[in-house]
Amino acid sequence: MQSPGECLVEWDKHRARPKNSSSDWWYEDVSTLSLPLYKRLISVMESRGIRQEIIAGSLAFYAKKYLPGLNRRQGASESGSV
Repeated sequence: MQSPGECLVEWDKHRARPKNSSSDWWYEDVSTLSLPLYKRLISVMESRGIRQEIIAGSLAFYAKKYLPGLNRRQGASESGSV
């Protein structure tokens, strides 16, 4: 059985993407994974030396998709507490 990281690499070989794509092209794709599988993927990426900034971007995308309230602006509640 392949690890999630190996599956992602294998899957990436067959996926067409624009030549000028940014480094976050895969965030939406992996955000469809269940939380346990996503956690395994992140662990594999860390063990393979993927830059922390890339992992953090993916995590932020995943969290905004599934955690209620992260997309709301917090300025309204902060501005009233002077």
